[in-house]
Amino acid sequence: MDNIYLLTLSKDNKNYFLEKLIPALHECFGDFIPENYSNVYDWSLLNLIKNEQIDTYQLLYVDDKIWTGTGGMIRESNNEKIYQAAFRGFSCAKSINKGLGVKTPTFVYCLTHQIERAKLNKCSSIVLSFNDYNKRLFEITKNYTLPKTFKSGLWIASDKPIMFNGVEQWMLTMNL
Repeated sequence: MDNIYLLTLSKDNKNYFLEKLIPALHECFGDFIPENYSNVYDWSLLNLIKNEQIDTYQLLYVDDKIWTGTGGMIRESNNEKIYQAAFRGFSCAKSINKGLGVKTPTFVYCLTHQIERAKLNKCSSIVLSFNDYNKRLFEITKNYTLPKTFKSGLWIASDKPIMFNGVEQWMLTMNL
């Protein structure tokens, strides 16, 4: 049986969380942390956490090895409050245990928590967004991961990229 541990960011544990997040990012990316995750820009992950501009972020460990990190952001789109899940997500390929199958702990634990956060924040929907370079991940998530983890029919897939948060992205949407 795999030992699964989830560390969730809170205002009370922000410094401790950052102490765990930075080595996890290095574990997954090496010496150079990409700008989306670093502290280079205001919208970089470390700055969003430092400035308390992200709703949640979680680190998921399997057998004491970093598996993934993923967060949630509240957005406005077409005058609606939308929850962007799996925000600034990363996975550490060398730690992944393929024996856990398609119903990954990332979706079971992290996405389930983010769905609850979206409901708590009275969002009208929750979205997973994928830049065009992640279209293959969009297809895998749409066709395999989400249907194995959640009831079928909950998630609606875009048939083309949609402008979201200033970038055209492939979208998976669940109405709440």
